[in-house]
Amino acid sequence: MNTIVIFATILFNGQVENLEYKGNMFANQQECTEYIANNGNHISTTLKKHLDKVYPNSRVLMIACSDKTNFVSDDETV
Repeated sequence: MNTIVIFATILFNGQVENLEYKGNMFANQQECTEYIANNGNHISTTLKKHLDKVYPNSRVLMIACSDKTNFVSDDETV
């Protein structure tokens, strides 16, 4: 069984990047989606702090759930 993670897709300096949110890992898509629905403010706040520090002037395009195997190892964990 694969692990589901929360990720953010951002636009930074004209490039799109995916960042894995290290808050939790989930057994299925529904658990992950419910976590985002119930903790969206916390996720957004911690993501913004990280982006302001590491990716100034970036823009969040989306926050969603995906199978961890969909990410290449070079993506960053927030």
